[in-house]
Amino acid sequence: MRKTFVLLPLALILSFAGLSTSWMLLVKHVAKKTGMAWFDSQCGATEDSEDNCNDVLASEYGTFPPIPPDVDIEKRGDPRIVWGRFSLVPRPVALFGLMYFLALTGWYVAIGRPRYRQRYWHLLPIALNLIGVAGSANFIYIMATKLDVWCPWCVVSHTINFFLLFVTVMLWPTKPPVAVAEVVEPQPDPVDPTSEQDGSSAPTGPAEAAIVEPTSTIPVGHPVQRLPHPTLRLVMVTFMGIIAATSAYSFFYDYLMAQNRVAALDRSLEAVRNHASTLYAMYVQNPKNEIPNREGDPVRGGGSIDLRVVLFSDFQCPHCRSFAHQMEEQIEPLFDGHLKLIFKHFPASKACEPRLRDAHPYACAAAKASEAARTLGGNESFWKAHDLLFASGHKLKNFDYKILAEQLELDPEKFTATMQSPEVIARIREDIQLGLDIGVSATPAMFISGRQVPRIAKSSPVFWKEAKKRFDRIVAAHLKAEAAKEEANQTGPPGSAKQEAESQPTQEQTP
Repeated sequence: MRKTFVLLPLALILSFAGLSTSWMLLVKHVAKKTGMAWFDSQCGATEDSEDNCNDVLASEYGTFPPIPPDVDIEKRGDPRIVWGRFSLVPRPVALFGLMYFLALTGWYVAIGRPRYRQRYWHLLPIALNLIGVAGSANFIYIMATKLDVWCPWCVVSHTINFFLLFVTVMLWPTKPPVAVAEVVEPQPDPVDPTSEQDGSSAPTGPAEAAIVEPTSTIPVGHPVQRLPHPTLRLVMVTFMGIIAATSAYSFFYDYLMAQNRVAALDRSLEAVRNHASTLYAMYVQNPKNEIPNREGDPVRGGGSIDLRVVLFSDFQCPHCRSFAHQMEEQIEPLFDGHLKLIFKHFPASKACEPRLRDAHPYACAAAKASEAARTLGGNESFWKAHDLLFASGHKLKNFDYKILAEQLELDPEKFTATMQSPEVIARIREDIQLGLDIGVSATPAMFISGRQVPRIAKSSPVFWKEAKKRFDRIVAAHLKAEAAKEEANQTGPPGSAKQEAESQPTQEQTP
């Protein structure tokens, strides 16, 4: 009993200390720092390393299964190690240590020290401890022979493991001494006080004699019976709790790694999005498509020298709505009226084109309304309808197009009839077919001089500033060529000046 009172709390303290150390090492494996200065400062440093713990955790032996030498350590969460028929993703050794100490902590909290008759259950923590100690010995050997640095906190966790095995063995149940029930022999009644007054000392009789009953109902000489501990039900519940807890930690680690990968991808995308030359190189690498000029296409902006931009859009698409505002408020003013925006329909609605997915079922009616506005009111009415339809947002489901006609100062009946006309439907389908032919798969899709702008570059201010810078060079070269040509025509006979003027670049739309 004394062993239980001393060794069981010690086993709990050691297993919890190992659990806490493994948790800190797992955090350090994932994030490089724990956020606790006292823990990070004990990792030590050498001439070749600023943090010994990180070097050990990031080595090929910091995961199980170990990462092959030919695999980039930075991609330790990606490779799969094939063992026969099994394909395993390496997991940090610290994660396995965490699950190991968690299992021992759960066992000692729920089960503790079994009674002698159920001593066979204690073989389970001893076996688990032996496996853990074998692993600890192996990792200490690896740090001593195959790595140039030692991880102090790893050594602490392994040392805890050795002590824990000693305590676990010492907790082996021993046979208790036989406890015998106490029996009190019958005693005669004391002498009646009244008889004493009469000078008589004889008892009142056997019928009045009181016998003290035994203090226990257990037969004389039999050992005290105890309830079994642990019961099979308790062991099964403990196993289920340990499996659930360790699985939760494993899933939590996978979640953290997924979050880290997403964050790293976001950082990479942000770096690319803010790198003008990279974005522009991505744009230039796209193939150049022939997008014909169609009479009556909705056009906004442009002048004698313009940058031709074709935009495929969808009035129910929220990204299209936000990009339309960015286009009008930021991008077009940047080019001082030299950007010529041409609008093309690409509603993701089966009502307009059965081959498209029905992601925006009300976009087709909105596209018909904008085309009806262009047909009846011209280019200016189209752009008014464009702004009103985008401003309606998610209200297109119950949108009243007669009210839209009144806002555009058009006849409502004629407007709704034009919306359903074969000419309007054919024109929308013609835009959709053009988009499919040149590779449009989502909206908004933008083409500058026939080349599609990458999605990552479309809303990036640095891309448009780079495009403006290159467009200004083209405009300057064009103006210089025009001036040289005019001077050559005015100054005399054909010669070197005229030839020089003709050799200058002419108007070009690709920035």
